Amino acid sequence: MGFIKPNLPDVDPDTFMEKPLMERMRVLVTDWVDNGFGSPRMVHTIYIVKLVFFYALGGVLVATLTSGLSVLDVSHWWNQPIVYQKAVLWTVLLELIGVAGSWGPLAGKVKPMTGGILFWARPGTIRLRPWKWVPMTGGDRRTWFDVGLYVVLMASVAIPLVSPGVHSDSPSSMLPGNASGLVDPVLLIAPIVLLVVMGLRDKIVFLAARGEQYLPALLMFALFPFVDMIIALKLLIVVVWVGAGVSKLGLHFTNVIPPMVSNSPLIPFKWLKRAHYRNYPEDLRPSHLAGFMAHGPGSVVEILAPLTLLFSTNKWVTIVAVVIMVSFHLFIISTFPLAVPLEWNVLFAYDHLPLPRVPVLERLRRVGHVLGLADDRRRRRAAVLSDPRQLPARQGVVPAVDAAVRRQLGLRGMGFRAWRRSQAEQRHPLRQESGRPVHRVRLRAKVGRHHDAAGDLLAHYAQPGPRLVLGAAEEAS
Repeated sequence: MGFIKPNLPDVDPDTFMEKPLMERMRVLVTDWVDNGFGSPRMVHTIYIVKLVFFYALGGVLVATLTSGLSVLDVSHWWNQPIVYQKAVLWTVLLELIGVAGSWGPLAGKVKPMTGGILFWARPGTIRLRPWKWVPMTGGDRRTWFDVGLYVVLMASVAIPLVSPGVHSDSPSSMLPGNASGLVDPVLLIAPIVLLVVMGLRDKIVFLAARGEQYLPALLMFALFPFVDMIIALKLLIVVVWVGAGVSKLGLHFTNVIPPMVSNSPLIPFKWLKRAHYRNYPEDLRPSHLAGFMAHGPGSVVEILAPLTLLFSTNKWVTIVAVVIMVSFHLFIISTFPLAVPLEWNVLFAYDHLPLPRVPVLERLRRVGHVLGLADDRRRRRAAVLSDPRQLPARQGVVPAVDAAVRRQLGLRGMGFRAWRRSQAEQRHPLRQESGRPVHRVRLRAKVGRHHDAAGDLLAHYAQPGPRLVLGAAEEAS
C-alpha cells in the first residue's frame, strides 16, 4: 500500500459486478483480512493532521487564549478546570459542525469529506424526530425553523467557548494558582435548552453532538458548585466508560475485533491480523484470540480500570489504571475505526488527567469532619465538627495536620506552622489548668495503608457523615 495509491482487491472491475453476490462478498471479505479498507496512507495522514493540529492544538489555543492563560506554560494550564470545560465545548461544536466523528473517507464521505453542516443547515433534508407524541415535531423534512435552530445552537456553544472565565471563590481558594475562573454558568443555559429542543425535533443532530454524554456535562458546568461539579464529572466519565464496557459483553462484540484489527495501518503483520480469524481463508469467523481481545482488554478492562480510578486511594494503582485507559484509547485511535470517533477518544483519554486535585478538607468542611480528640486523660474520642475551628470547649485539641500527611494528601500550606503549633500547645487552657502538656492530633486518612493525592481521594470522601472516620486520634506519647 502506497502513500497515495490505495490497495484494491485483485479483480477486474468490468466483470466483477457480473459475479454472484456471495462470490463478490467472499472476495471482498478475504481481501479485508489483510488490507482492511485499503485506503492509501494519505487518508490516515489527513486524519492524524486533523486530530493533532485542528482538534488538539486548535482546542488548546482556543481554551487558553480566551481564558487568559499562556499557551506555552503547559504545566500551568493542563489541569485548569476552565480548560477542561472548554475542551468539552470545543468538541461539542466540532461534532455539531460535522468535522469530528464520522468525517472523511473512512466514514464514507469523500467529496466533500464533511457531511454535517452541509445537510443540517439546508431545508428539505431528512429530519428524524425521536417520538411522534411530542407536539410541534411533525414531519420528516427540515424546515427553516430547524435550520435556524441548528445555527443558533452552534452559536450558543461558541459564545461560552470564546468568552473569558468568571471568577469563582471556590476554585480560587482550593487552587491557589487559578486566576482564569470557570466558564460563566449563565452562558451555558442557552446551549443546554437548545440542545434539548433540537433533540426533540431531530435526533440526528442530537446524537451527532453526542448529547447523551455532553449534555449532562454541560448541566454539571452550569448547576453544580465547583467541588460537586468535579465529583459529578468523574462519576459521568466512569458511567460512560463502564456503560461502554457493559455494552461489549455480548457475543456481538467478538465480531467487531477482527475487522477492526485488520483495518489498522499500524499493524503490518498479516499473520497477526489473520490470527483473529478462525481459519483464514476458509473460516473467517472470530478466533479465540478475537474473543479474548473483545472481552478481556475490551469489556473487563473498560469496566474495572475506571472503577479503580474512582475508588483507588493508592498512588501507584491509580497511575497503572490511568496508563491502561490512555493506552486503551490510543489503541482504538490507531485502528482508525470506520465511524472514526477519534476526537471522542482523545477527549476521554485526557478526561481523567486535568480534573483538579481538590483538597479533601474543603469538601469535608462542608459535610462534617471526623477529628480525633485527645483529652487530658489521654483517652481516644471522636467528634464530628462542621468546621475544624469549632473546637469543643473542654477537649484538648490542636487542629494540626502533620507535614508528611499534608504532602501525601497534596495539602501544602494547610495547618499551623511548627512555631505556631508550639505556641498553641503552650497556651492551651488545659495545659494552663493541669500543667500537663497537650499533644497535637494528626489528621490521618483511614482508608488503607497508603495515602494518595487529594483529587484521587475526593470521590471516596465525598460521602457525608462520620462513617468515613477520616480522623484518627493518636494516643499522646
